[in-house]
Amino acid sequence: MPFYISPYLILPILSFLVNAVLAAYSWRNRRLPAAQPLFFLMIGMAGWSCAYALNTAATSLSLKIRFFQMGVTFVCLIAPSVIALALESIGRSDWLTRRRLALICVVPALSLLLVWTNEFHLIFRHDMYLYSSGPLLLLGFENGPYFPIHQLYVIFANIVAIVLFGQALRRSPRGQGLRFALLIAATALPILVELLAITPVKGFSMTTSSLFISGSLYVVAIFRYRLLDIAPLARTALFAQLGDPVLVFDIHGALADCNNSARILAGDKPDHDLADICRVILTRIPELETHLAQPTTVPRNSYAADTADAGHHWSISSLPLQSGGVSRGLLVQLHDISDLKEAERNLRASEQNLRELNHTLQERVESETTRRLERERLLANHARLAAMGDMLAAVAHQWRQPLSTVGMIVQNIRNAWHSSQLNQAYLDSSVETAMKQIHQMSETIDTFRRFFRPDKQKEALDAVAQIKKAVSIMEPQISGIRISSHVLEQDHGPAAISGFPNEFTQVIVNLLSNARDAIRERQSVEPAVAGEIMIVVIKRHNSIEILVRDNGCGIAPESKGRIFEPYYTTKEEKGGTGIGLYMSRMIIEDSMGGKLSFSSEPGETDFTIILPAAEEA
Repeated sequence: MPFYISPYLILPILSFLVNAVLAAYSWRNRRLPAAQPLFFLMIGMAGWSCAYALNTAATSLSLKIRFFQMGVTFVCLIAPSVIALALESIGRSDWLTRRRLALICVVPALSLLLVWTNEFHLIFRHDMYLYSSGPLLLLGFENGPYFPIHQLYVIFANIVAIVLFGQALRRSPRGQGLRFALLIAATALPILVELLAITPVKGFSMTTSSLFISGSLYVVAIFRYRLLDIAPLARTALFAQLGDPVLVFDIHGALADCNNSARILAGDKPDHDLADICRVILTRIPELETHLAQPTTVPRNSYAADTADAGHHWSISSLPLQSGGVSRGLLVQLHDISDLKEAERNLRASEQNLRELNHTLQERVESETTRRLERERLLANHARLAAMGDMLAAVAHQWRQPLSTVGMIVQNIRNAWHSSQLNQAYLDSSVETAMKQIHQMSETIDTFRRFFRPDKQKEALDAVAQIKKAVSIMEPQISGIRISSHVLEQDHGPAAISGFPNEFTQVIVNLLSNARDAIRERQSVEPAVAGEIMIVVIKRHNSIEILVRDNGCGIAPESKGRIFEPYYTTKEEKGGTGIGLYMSRMIIEDSMGGKLSFSSEPGETDFTIILPAAEEA
């Protein structure tokens, strides 16, 4: 028979089964970190265990040699896989570039080539034979010159993995280091069994049997301590990519690790090792030495200026690293607070400026208020003076007829005297007629005087009556140039508002004057047009609306946005001042709490006044 059965085959076969199941599980989860290198490691361990079991059970020399070659093949797969697993599980897979992986695989590739061509050169092993050792039929051999190199490489690869797992164990937070302890034990056990030559039968290797225990430790690491978890990879990637410099010191104050930002801070020179980086950073930030010289068990924070760059300031946060109640080192984070310091300086300067402004603010407010009031008073007086021209023209027009009548009466009295027709009745009639004309002139003077007398306080007034008074003032200036005016009341009766009678009359006079000028301008182009000004008073629930409409030339589009600006006028050649509408809006909106607006198109312009209605007595 080509094979025989022995109890010594049980452990290698169990090792094959356990590691084969883990290989299948790793392949199913191959998208997880560390799953792919774990898959190749488990394939190597399972294949090696199976090949050695078959090698031991074989009864012919040729079969034993073939299974020996198969075993070496799987061992060559284990060496680079365990290094890749160690790097992946601690989050440093970025170190294993394709070029470095190729270098790691040089010795295993050479081992594969030599073991499968060994019969031609005998460099790997030679003088192979069968011999009995207790109940076992084993393969005897002599090692060739290359075999020690192969063996040392395998041992060295496992030691490198153990060192990497040990660093991860030392840096791991409490409760997360057991996974790395299990990986260290699983990796170290086969090496110890091989080096110590532990075996119950001379010539029988227990290394593959120990892989059963290693596989069991991997089972615990995977399913109990989540070996394939992404967290270690994420923590390491976060550490490397943090924008703030992060430094890890051991218990002796020596720099054990740092991230990319710390290397950049230190100059990021290729020849800089950790000691150089530490020296440069301590030179730039001497305050950091106080954190190292006075270790504590609680986090500390301080601030420091950068001696190499006067514009840089740093916040230093140190966190003690402990495991099992024992201090393991210190984690230090440096945060650039230069912008914050600059903002703090600007804030202090702004506060100082604000304090200085507060000292003079009251004076400046009072001065500005006085200037504003004086400006408004001057504008108001200017507006009154501008309106005075229209009023004087109205007075002159109204006095012309009475003066002519009085002059004719005087002449008639003289003629009657010369013709002896002057009697008491004639004289009384002439005197009565003259006095009526003089009284009418006196009424005109009183109206003119009341209009230019400043109002002292608001009073209730009838909007319709005030509008009619303004129309009567302007009537002589519009009736003689083919312009008719109408005051329409939606509802009869008083339209009570609260305000200053003379100022409100001034607003209506300004609007009538502008309407008259607009109609005149249109009549200069279209002489046949009959001018018309319409004033409509509408009483609403809690407001009075006054519409002043004319059929003049309208307001030019380029002037619509500016007609309420002070000193803006389109009638400079006619002596316009440009403050009539500005003062009108100020009176309506500021003094009387209303609103003055307009709409205009060629041939029609509407000015609308909306005022709060006053309670009628």
